[in-house]
Amino acid sequence: MKPMPQPRNRVLFVSTDVVGPDMAGPGIRAWELAHALAAQCDVTLAAPDSATPPPSPSVRALPYRLGQAGALAPALAAADVLVGQGFAFEHHPELLAADLPLAVDLYDPLIIEGLELYASADIAAAEAQHARYQALTEAQLRRGDFFFCATAAQRDYWLGALTGVGRINPATARATDRELLGLVGLVPSGIDPAPPPPPAT
Repeated sequence: MKPMPQPRNRVLFVSTDVVGPDMAGPGIRAWELAHALAAQCDVTLAAPDSATPPPSPSVRALPYRLGQAGALAPALAAADVLVGQGFAFEHHPELLAADLPLAVDLYDPLIIEGLELYASADIAAAEAQHARYQALTEAQLRRGDFFFCATAAQRDYWLGALTGVGRINPATARATDRELLGLVGLVPSGIDPAPPPPPAT
């Protein structure tokens, strides 16, 4: 008698950026990582305002309106695991409130990025944005069950940040491996493994 196939986890990957012909870095990363996960899981990729996502045989695309209350509720109800990025958590607090295992993509350190983005702004405006990024970052660090970033240097940064909010402690250390890779993993920036075609001559 053949063994029954094991059910595949249903993963909801929430991108903070559009997915389509003119994708920026966050959208490209979400697209590629969603497809990597699709080898083992049933993946829905939710992307804001993405009316024409690329066709995919392995990932279900779900356009949603960023900031619209309840826009992600049906997808959350159908998911077993949640993966998310940056500002999606700010615009949709229900993601952090969901009773699902949560993996947080920390490849873009908003606090550090903000120091450059607002370097020439009025100091009051810069401090307001910094407080916003600080609050969003801390909310993710306190809620996430697993975190991943793109480089070893980023990982060192996030280990320090997690220590600062009390997430690295004796109980955490005993629940994972000695290097804490079960808490903070490395996932290089997603690119298509196939090389691009040569330009037309």
